[in-house]
Amino acid sequence: MKAHNKQKGPWMHRVLIYFFSFLLTILLIWLLGFVQRDISKIPGPDYKEIEEKYIDQSLRDQLEALTKQSETLQRQIKNQGEIQGILRNSTSNSQQTMNQLLEMHRHNIDQGVKPTEAEQNALAESEKIFLENQQKYQEANQEIARLSQNLRNCQENIQSLNDEIQEKRKPAQEEYNEALKSHNFMIASLKLAVLLPLLLIASWFAIKKRQTAYTPIIYSAFIATFWRVFLVMHEHFPKDFFKYIAIGAAILIVLAFLIHLIRQIVSPKKDWLLKQYKESYTRHLCPICSYPIERGPLKYMLWTSKGPKIRLPLQTPENHEEEQPYVCPSCGSSLFEHCKECNAVRPSLLPYCQSCGVEKTID
Repeated sequence: MKAHNKQKGPWMHRVLIYFFSFLLTILLIWLLGFVQRDISKIPGPDYKEIEEKYIDQSLRDQLEALTKQSETLQRQIKNQGEIQGILRNSTSNSQQTMNQLLEMHRHNIDQGVKPTEAEQNALAESEKIFLENQQKYQEANQEIARLSQNLRNCQENIQSLNDEIQEKRKPAQEEYNEALKSHNFMIASLKLAVLLPLLLIASWFAIKKRQTAYTPIIYSAFIATFWRVFLVMHEHFPKDFFKYIAIGAAILIVLAFLIHLIRQIVSPKKDWLLKQYKESYTRHLCPICSYPIERGPLKYMLWTSKGPKIRLPLQTPENHEEEQPYVCPSCGSSLFEHCKECNAVRPSLLPYCQSCGVEKTID
């Protein structure tokens, strides 16, 4: 009974299969990414809750009260500075007015004119305003000095409280880091608990069912799960540890391919052997030892490293010779033999006779 050959289909059909396989891989990567993100949303440890076990609420209240007091003192100092600015402008204007009146008063005395009562009152009023502004400016200076001292004391108390709180935060931070580390390990374990079984299933199908018609689907699932497992390990494992995992996985993959190739040579499968035999017959080389097949017209050809290239002008047959069985003179393998059904000469290492189509079992 004839074996069923695999149908490759039209090239456009094959291109569409490759395209949709690639698209399926991307969609599976996205789907697994959504699962990972949902797992990552599991709430972790609350730092404030842990901190409250180490820092008394009274210390927090004191710090909050001192912070508000510091802000109030800073606003008061700023207000006194603005008051000083207003007084400075008013004093400057009063001094300018007073100087002008004094200049007029001296000018009138030089001219022998007695200053009027209004001029004398204006000069006295300007002098009074100038002295009052000077007094208020000095009072503002004293208030700023007092407020500044209070602000320094307040800031020293804040710094002292901050130092005390910071010292008590150290054990809280250590506990939080441990809790976060445990949470991240749990998240990584949950992700791997979902991904690793899928990767193992996809790997089993990729190894055992890779010759089926649904190989593109199997490879898409394998690539998607493998990529997601790689990302999870890169995200959650330390970099120093991850590099050993990555190089170890790479070594295992290379060893797996190398062992597979060696096994193909030591214990080749029928499909692999037939492919090798067909390629050798096409190049007119012995499938066993790669020695040139010198039969029929080919024995009058000049053989090079790339095969028969130049026809020798020696003993060219005038008539076509009848085909005969042929044995490789290098390794002794039978390469052409008589068909048991039609007695025509056929390749010994290929499954079907080119004359009658009868199948032969290839070991």
